[in-house]
Amino acid sequence: MVSSSTRPAEDGGRLETAAEAVTAAQHALQTARRDLAAAILAARRAGEPVQRIAARTGMNAVTVRNILAATPTNRPGGRRT
Repeated sequence: MVSSSTRPAEDGGRLETAAEAVTAAQHALQTARRDLAAAILAARRAGEPVQRIAARTGMNAVTVRNILAATPTNRPGGRRT
């Protein structure tokens, strides 16, 4: 038997609602990161210098280079060789 002190509080589902909101935000963040990586890759392929991409995105050049290095190419399997 569960004592009343170990039962979940009756909070009207606030805990579940908050957990769902966090999950939705995580999905949105993943989508935004993919979109940013694609935009950085497109800018670089268009000939834009890494320093300019960094300035436009508010990132430093090392972060931009890391994103470029981690972004799959259009090769079969999406992997760099």
